[in-house]
Amino acid sequence: TIFFVLGSLAVGVNVPYNDRKLIEAYSNGKAGAAASPFVRSMDILGIPVLPHIVNALILTSAFSAGNSTTYCATRSLYGLALEGKAPRLLTRCTRYGVPYVCVTIVLCFGGLAFLQVSNSASVVLTWITNLVTASQLINFCVIAYTYIRFQKACKAQGLSRDTLPHKASFQPYAAWLGLAACFLVTLAAGYSIFIDDNFNVPDFLFQYMMVGVFPLIFFGWKFCKRTKWLKPDEVDLVTGVLEIEEYTASFRPDPDSSRIGKALDKVFS
Repeated sequence: TIFFVLGSLAVGVNVPYNDRKLIEAYSNGKAGAAASPFVRSMDILGIPVLPHIVNALILTSAFSAGNSTTYCATRSLYGLALEGKAPRLLTRCTRYGVPYVCVTIVLCFGGLAFLQVSNSASVVLTWITNLVTASQLINFCVIAYTYIRFQKACKAQGLSRDTLPHKASFQPYAAWLGLAACFLVTLAAGYSIFIDDNFNVPDFLFQYMMVGVFPLIFFGWKFCKRTKWLKPDEVDLVTGVLEIEEYTASFRPDPDSSRIGKALDKVFS
């Protein structure tokens, strides 16, 4: 947070709001570092090598983020399949335990990059960013509400929060605040679409599509599977807890015998 705040302040000091090259980069839909205020600020300051370093950092950061996101998405699909909430085909794995069907499906989304063929990179990037941002905000809403329900279940069943390994402060008020904030941001994120005659169908759909898709998925699942809404005193809070506590108590990490491993153990222990 400190890095982003101070970095944005530094860029704002060095790059004027009407910088010609930066405006041209955005207008022409140039991607990546070409439209980066950070790189532009380094050009203004006359630092010849630093923009290339930033380009390399952006490339490695994008690769790292893509790798991490691919893993998370793959494991999410695989977990849903194991629970019977996705086609059983997704449970197929290689002999090394890699869910190759899930990996293939997730990697296919990389084809979205070809949307740049018919639209400028900046427009397509905005569409994808809006879609993913709305999805993530809805996820945060679900997480906050899930915690609220969890705390109600603990209270109804007489389970003290002091018995939990970790206990957040200012609860459940912080959860309610997070839920309200994420919900309001989700609705207000696309406000610019409705002013100054900026409204168009693609922008509206990519900004608010998930607001309509999420309840359809949620209620559609409950209707098809005939699941019911559990009361706080009906929520299962004990299944699997004993096994997890026993595993945690008996777990001993294998020490790394390499020099680098020993050094890292000292740093992070």
